[in-house]
Amino acid sequence: MPFSSQKKSLGIILIFTPLVIAFAIAFYNSAKNPVKPYFRFKNKFRNVIDESLPSLPSDQVILEKDIKKIIGKTGLVFKGLSQGAIHIELYLLEFDSDMPYPKKFTKEAARDGIWIDNVQLQLVKVKENKLRLKILGVRELN
Repeated sequence: MPFSSQKKSLGIILIFTPLVIAFAIAFYNSAKNPVKPYFRFKNKFRNVIDESLPSLPSDQVILEKDIKKIIGKTGLVFKGLSQGAIHIELYLLEFDSDMPYPKKFTKEAARDGIWIDNVQLQLVKVKENKLRLKILGVRELN
């Protein structure tokens, strides 16, 4: 029984329509979000990638804005700059790891060295979204 031309054209339409729709969706997504896949991966796993930076000396730490970084038994979150002051939230992991303790330092005081919990830090560089600190020492608390 031969197929009529109407059934053939309906079959072709049913096969090619989903393919055209799939390619249109793929094109729309690539045009809408043209960021390279590497950068999407980097932002998604930014803490994992930052831990393995080869250019950062072992006695220094970079705090990015609103990202918690653990140093010893202390969590630090850089909250930003305002009027020449550095704003940090301190988390005491041994006592109450969910309670932030806001701290504020001038750039000059941080360059001379500051104690945050049991860690002595010195300011290396500060920008609007990043804070680079050198770990000068850790004292044992009894």
